[in-house]
Amino acid sequence: LYACLDKRNYKYAMIVMHHQPIPVGSDWLDGLGLINADELLKSIPKYPRIKAFVYGHVHQAYATEKKRYPV
Repeated sequence: LYACLDKRNYKYAMIVMHHQPIPVGSDWLDGLGLINADELLKSIPKYPRIKAFVYGHVHQAYATEKKRYPV
């Protein structure tokens, strides 16, 4: 991922993942997330070209939105 994000030939980037990188309030599902989720989430602000980060695999109603300014 970082090798792709470090390339200068992309103006924008979007990260799409299957498993969730953050707890979603489900006892069994929260244990299935990424091992290095904290590292990934802390690195995103270093790449302003990332305009969206989408993940799924949440088997219940759940939505969250975090904005990074300036956009």
